[in-house]
Amino acid sequence: MRYRMAKAIKPFLVCAAVAMGLAAGVSAQTAAQSDFAKSYYEKRGITNKTHGTSASLAAFTAKDTPRSLPKRTSAWSGNGLEFLVRHSQGASVVGMNYPLNVDRIYASGGRGAAVPISVHISEPEHPGARYPRQNYRRFTTERQYVFKGKIWRKSNRAEAIALAREVLSATHCRGGQVTEAEVAGQHAYPLTPRTRINGSPAEPGWSVAFRCSRWRER
Repeated sequence: MRYRMAKAIKPFLVCAAVAMGLAAGVSAQTAAQSDFAKSYYEKRGITNKTHGTSASLAAFTAKDTPRSLPKRTSAWSGNGLEFLVRHSQGASVVGMNYPLNVDRIYASGGRGAAVPISVHISEPEHPGARYPRQNYRRFTTERQYVFKGKIWRKSNRAEAIALAREVLSATHCRGGQVTEAEVAGQHAYPLTPRTRINGSPAEPGWSVAFRCSRWRER
């Protein structure tokens, strides 16, 4: 789970209040805002040691490559490491989505179809967002990806697919072969603020379907 101050108080409101305080010469208000932010994080066990911003997270290395498939018994089960990836508009979270019970159906010694993995690219994150260090890594792409307008615009499809493929190939599917796949007849589809999945709002961005040969159907 990602922790964002926005769940209690909007980060940009904090910044605005601080700026207004400085303009008015009210240093006490600035101190109060800082104390509130510190208290907010401390009460939730969020420290610089346990959580970091997109810029302070550890960089992904080969030793972070998953050795086994995640155990997914429900839609709330984890999918393994997620990544903060910078592009022309800031930094987005790039996460994987494996099928339910994936570890029971696919294995490294399997001979059937390669495991399906959908890659989700979020809208640009707030620079002050905090992430659990053990679940997130900073990933640097080989080139800068350029998105124009809202990241989920259809005109950004090619960039979204390329970014998703690079991250998957270098992380969860490191050492394997990544091939295109389809979900509901689409290889990549935009998730807009109006998109619903099983009746619930989807996190805006992109979802791109692939298969990874590291694990195959048993």
